Amino acid sequence: MQLFFFKKNCVCRLTLLIVCWLISIERTKMQCGLAFTPITKIENVKEAVQTEKAPAALGPYSQAIKANNMVFVSGVLGLNPETGKFVSESVEEQTEQVMKNMGEILKASGASYSSVVKTTIMLADLQDFKKVNEIYAKYFPAPAPARSTYQVAALPLNARIEIECIAAL
Repeated sequence: MQLFFFKKNCVCRLTLLIVCWLISIERTKMQCGLAFTPITKIENVKEAVQTEKAPAALGPYSQAIKANNMVFVSGVLGLNPETGKFVSESVEEQTEQVMKNMGEILKASGASYSSVVKTTIMLADLQDFKKVNEIYAKYFPAPAPARSTYQVAALPLNARIEIECIAAL
């Protein structure tokens, strides 16, 4: 009988055996309260982050967005939040103010410098790279976040530097 079973319609019978075995496993899991409930949609909650301790957005965008345990901080400039003017023309002072502004936005979102996983730096002049690095390094503990740095044709309000970041909550 065993030989006959495997000689004819072997594939069909094997498929039927596997299906029956899988059904019995699922039935056992349900009886033990281990039934799998498929997730059909992950709820995406998007929340704007706003703080008066950092400059207001210059256009129709948020200072940052919290979504799915991540914080996405928009490009930050070296503006004084009270006056809306640059703290200085120097890249060093603008960088310092960018980092302070970013810190306030991160704080308002429940994150911090240590939770930043990625930054993007945009410079008006790539010759400022070394000066920016010296200031930037003071704010990020090891391991430093992943980073990209670009020289761009122009920045809003003729800024010398703009930095955006992504942080994990």
